[in-house]
Amino acid sequence: TKTNQPDFKHRISGRALWIGETTPPSVTLALDSPDFCEKLIKWKT
Repeated sequence: TKTNQPDFKHRISGRALWIGETTPPSVTLALDSPDFCEKLIKWKT
């Protein structure tokens, strides 16, 4: 359902951050929006 997508996306963000250390960058970046990807890249560098 469309109403649940934002919440799902938000939870994916946290999970993407948590698995970022053991997941290939391409997979991690695919889990979320460009804005979050940018933050994740800055956090990892």
